[in-house]
Amino acid sequence: MVWQSLEANDVSTGRILATAGVALGVGLAWATMHMIGARVASDIPELARVTVGGRAILFAFVLSVCLAAIAGALPAWRGANADPTGMLRGSRTSNADREGSLNTMVIAEVALSLVLVIGASLVLKAFMRLLDRDPGFDPTPVLTLKTSIAPLTYADGGATTRFLEPALSAIAQIPGVDAVGAISHLPFREWGASTNAPYEGRTRDLPATQRPSVEIRFVTPGYFAVTRQHLIEGRLLDERDAAADAPAVVVANEALARRDFPGEDAVGKRFYTRDSTLATIIGVVSTIRNAGPIEEPRPEFYYPYQPGDGGGFRPASVFNVMVRVRRGDPQSITSAVTAAFRSIDPRCAVSRVMPMRAVMAESVRQQRFFLWLIVIFAVVAVILAISGLHGVLSYAVAQRTRELGIRTALGSTALRTIGLVAKRGVTLIAAGVGFGLAGGFAVTRLLQSTLYGVDPLDGPTWTVATAVMATLALLATIVPSLRAAGVDPIAAMRAE
Repeated sequence: MVWQSLEANDVSTGRILATAGVALGVGLAWATMHMIGARVASDIPELARVTVGGRAILFAFVLSVCLAAIAGALPAWRGANADPTGMLRGSRTSNADREGSLNTMVIAEVALSLVLVIGASLVLKAFMRLLDRDPGFDPTPVLTLKTSIAPLTYADGGATTRFLEPALSAIAQIPGVDAVGAISHLPFREWGASTNAPYEGRTRDLPATQRPSVEIRFVTPGYFAVTRQHLIEGRLLDERDAAADAPAVVVANEALARRDFPGEDAVGKRFYTRDSTLATIIGVVSTIRNAGPIEEPRPEFYYPYQPGDGGGFRPASVFNVMVRVRRGDPQSITSAVTAAFRSIDPRCAVSRVMPMRAVMAESVRQQRFFLWLIVIFAVVAVILAISGLHGVLSYAVAQRTRELGIRTALGSTALRTIGLVAKRGVTLIAAGVGFGLAGGFAVTRLLQSTLYGVDPLDGPTWTVATAVMATLALLATIVPSLRAAGVDPIAAMRAE
C-alpha cells in the first residue's frame, strides 16, 4: 500500500507538471513556427506551411506523460523501500538518494550544453570565415536589378539593340554612375548555363560526360568595368565582338585556365560551340565566386550579348543589370535608373533592386537560418543546465537549513558557508565540463564536413566556449550560496 500510495502521488505530480509543460511548450512552438514561417517564407517556402498540428500535439502530450510516469516511478520505488523508522527519525538517506539523482542530471545537462556550445561556436566561426572569403570583386558600390519587357513589342528580335543598349547608355549618363553592364545570370543568385567544352584537338572526340564542364554567362562589354575583374592575359570583350558577323569569341576565368590549360596560355585556344563552329578564347580574367561563398569557383566562359539575344539561354525579355557607383549607397540611384529604363520603354518593369552585398547575403540565408537554429538550441540548453544547477543547490540549501544554522551559531563565517555551498556547485560544474569536453571531442568530428576549413579541435573556440559555460554555471551558484550565508540560526532551529 505504501508503494502504491507513493507511486500514485509522485506519478500524479509528474503528470500535472508534464501537462503544464506540454501546454506551455505547444504555445511556444506555435508562436515560434509562426514567426519562423513569416520570416523565411521567401527563402524556405516549405517552412511557411509547417504548423503545429494535432498529431504533433498528441505525440508531445503522450510522450511527456510517459516520461513523467517513468521519472516519477524511480523516486516512488525508492520511497517505498525506505526505512519508515529512519524517515521518522529524520534519516537523510532518502534525501541523499534524491540529491544524487539530481546531481547526475545536472552533470549531464552541463555536459550536453557544453557539447552544443562548442559545436555552435565552431559552426559560427566556419560561417563567418565563409562570409570573409574574397568574392573576386568589390561588391560594396554595386547595385543589381532585373528589368523585363513585353516580348511582343520586340517580336523582331531587337530587344538587345533597341532596348538594352540604349538603356545602359542612359544609365551611364546618370551622375555618380561609374560603370553599367548586363549579365545573363547574376553572380551569387543564378547558376550559369552549364555545357561541356570540346576543345579543338583535345576533347572533341571524348564522350560528352568526359569533357570538362563549363559555366556559361553572357555579358555586355561594360560588365567587366562593373566587377573590375583583373585582366590576366589577352583582352576583354568589346562592341565588335557582339556584331552578328563577328567571329565567336569568349573570355575565360582563371579557374578554367588553371584547370584546362595548366602551364599554358589559354588565349588562342579554341573549342566547338553548340552549332559546331569554333570559338576562340581571347582573354582570361580573375575568378568571381559566382556560385556563392560556400561553393568553390567554377570554370566559366563569358560570351558577348548578341543582337536579338537575351543572353543565350534566357528569354530576350529579361535582363539582369549591374551598376557601379562612384561613392555612397548604390540604392540612392534607384529612381534615376528606373527612369532611364522607362525613357526607352515606358512599359518595362524593374524589380529585385538590391545592393550586391544584399544579394550575397541572400545567397547564404538558408545556411544562416540553420546556423541560428543551432545557436538557439545551444542557448536553450545552457539555460536548462544553469536552471538545473541553481535548483539543485537551492534544494541542498533548503535541506541543510538546520545544519547551516548550527554552523553559524557555532561561529562559522558567512564566507565559509558560501564556500561550503559553492564547493558543491564547482564540483558539479567540473564533472559536467569534463564529460562535455569528452563528448565534444567525439561529436565535433561528425561536423568536420560542415566546418569549411575550421579545425574541429580549434583551440581558441574550445577555450572560449568552455570558459563561457563554466562562468555562467558559476554565476548560477551565487544566489543559493548567498541564501545559505543568510540563514538565521534561531529560525533554522525552530524550522526543524
